[in-house]
Amino acid sequence: DEIKKINPKINYEIFPPVVDVNKYNEKSKVNKLKDFTIVWIGSPSTSNYLKLILEPLRILCNDYNIRLRLIGCGYLQLENIQFESFMWNEKTEIELISECHVGIMPLTDDNWSRGKCGFKLIQYMACGVPGVASPIGVNNEIIDHGVNGFLAKSNNDWINYIIKLKEDMQLYEQLSKNAF
Repeated sequence: DEIKKINPKINYEIFPPVVDVNKYNEKSKVNKLKDFTIVWIGSPSTSNYLKLILEPLRILCNDYNIRLRLIGCGYLQLENIQFESFMWNEKTEIELISECHVGIMPLTDDNWSRGKCGFKLIQYMACGVPGVASPIGVNNEIIDHGVNGFLAKSNNDWINYIIKLKEDMQLYEQLSKNAF
């Protein structure tokens, strides 16, 4: 529908991304890291979206002792935030995601972002990791707010939803189960 709003003359088909659930079932059976950890997976070109939530990440990492794991971001500088960075590798991505507690997908509200497929949210969910995402485009369809993740509209939302997942283990377990 977003495409029709941009140009009603365009004929289009939607091909949703998929993951091999069997592959995820096999590789996602790993222990969670001891420290509550946020994960983001992407590419160097999409890592700039992380800067949209720089202040919430700074608060979460520095004030709430939450770790940040980035996969595939390339060289990235996030001022005053310590994070671990891994090169993307098909053989390790599932385990690296599965060890974490919550996956994030911040986006800008523009035509490009509205056309994104939400693949990282699908990956997180296939690993049983609830997502917190911007309510942009298909993210609104993938995340059932409060059921398998949260849609964050503001900096306070990013902080509050991630802290809620960290501090309420019953809620965390339920969203993890619903994500998978």
